[in-house]
Amino acid sequence: MTHLLFQLTDICRLERERLQSGPSEADSQKVAKADRQLYLDSDLHSGSSQLQVCLTWYRAQPNSSIEPSFSSIWLSSGFYVFVGLILGLLTMSGVIAYSGDNPVNIIYWLLIFVVLQWLMILFSTTMAIVRPQRKGVIVDRIAAILRSNRFKDLPSKLVSSVLFKMNQWMAVSFLIGATLTFLLAIISQDIAFGWATTLRVDTDQFIQVIHVLTWPWQNWWIDAVPEAELIRQTLFFRITDQDSLTIDPQLYGHWWPFLIACLVFYSLIPRLILLAISQLVFLTAIERACTENSYLNNIVRRMTSANIVMASPSSEGINDIDEVFNQLPTISWSDIKNTYSNARLLCWRTELPSADEWTGLAYVIGTGDYTDDIVMLQEFTNETPLLWLVPGWESPLAELKDLLSLNTQPQFIVLQSLSSESLSEADQISWNLFVRSLTSAVNLSGILRQGDSDD
Repeated sequence: MTHLLFQLTDICRLERERLQSGPSEADSQKVAKADRQLYLDSDLHSGSSQLQVCLTWYRAQPNSSIEPSFSSIWLSSGFYVFVGLILGLLTMSGVIAYSGDNPVNIIYWLLIFVVLQWLMILFSTTMAIVRPQRKGVIVDRIAAILRSNRFKDLPSKLVSSVLFKMNQWMAVSFLIGATLTFLLAIISQDIAFGWATTLRVDTDQFIQVIHVLTWPWQNWWIDAVPEAELIRQTLFFRITDQDSLTIDPQLYGHWWPFLIACLVFYSLIPRLILLAISQLVFLTAIERACTENSYLNNIVRRMTSANIVMASPSSEGINDIDEVFNQLPTISWSDIKNTYSNARLLCWRTELPSADEWTGLAYVIGTGDYTDDIVMLQEFTNETPLLWLVPGWESPLAELKDLLSLNTQPQFIVLQSLSSESLSEADQISWNLFVRSLTSAVNLSGILRQGDSDD
């Protein structure tokens, strides 16, 4: 995790320094073209996460550097695993310390390793949701490091998810250390367990409580389900000298399966689930940062968006506007239906036509899950032609290019106009260049005026 935080910080730093240098328009276009080519040459695809896109860009930078400082130990998962293991070992050793005079009190054991653990789970989860201003000395120290000069470019919204994940790593390692210590003590020592309380507790009620606690495993781990007689016989503070002669001393050692089961099912497993959730929350926060943080979002857009260069008659290397610009004819729904009578109409990020003849043949695509779009296109792979209706006033997207490349059959693009007027020359040039960049058989068919959509 620490390495990833350093990488994200460096990515933001490099992009910030690039923007602060005041690049010219030509330099910006050059950078955009290089980044787009890097995306196309890499193993990335439209289903890749934004984090993968940013890391691919970062690894290609010649001046990327990671210089961890000593203070970054506060951000290391290994540090919290080590501390948690030590604390778990010491805590368990103290709780089960047995001098031979009195048994280890299982009520005290359960308070430390079950009840207290659940209170801490509820507290840490609440802190992650509520996000108060101050969370304690250690937490504030970590947050201060994240806001320090080394991490000043790190998106601030990542701090809460980082702290939540660190908390789970430490808690899981604490419980693993406690579990290992408990098992080693059971193997190497003869520890007696019993229960005692100054409060007036009815034994039958305590038996019911114990049996409720054994619900997760009572049908398949019989040894970890204390019998009623065991619970009554190990109420050690009520034992008199006369009673002690009739009690089997080995009964005091029969509690350990129940205790280890409680530790695993009520403490360790819930923490492992929270650890998995914290990883998901952390990755989700990173993906959100790649969208909301201006530096990361700039890189993602340059990598994933098609690099369309607007051409004009005066552009260098262009002697004739006809080389890049073919004036598209204006068509209507009836023209489209007559020309492509057996076509499937795919409405890319636009509404379905109101024309009755397209009922059952038109589909909206590009507004939902990308995987669903791929599944839909795979159903139409062998059908020809495919007719795409796209908003001509918007720039072509790399996602559309990827979807077009899935079908090798002839495909036709119809540009939709915002008004009854035709699209601007710049929009038509943009789409001409986009289509010419495709390797599959795709053609621009014409412009559908919005005013003609009800024809």
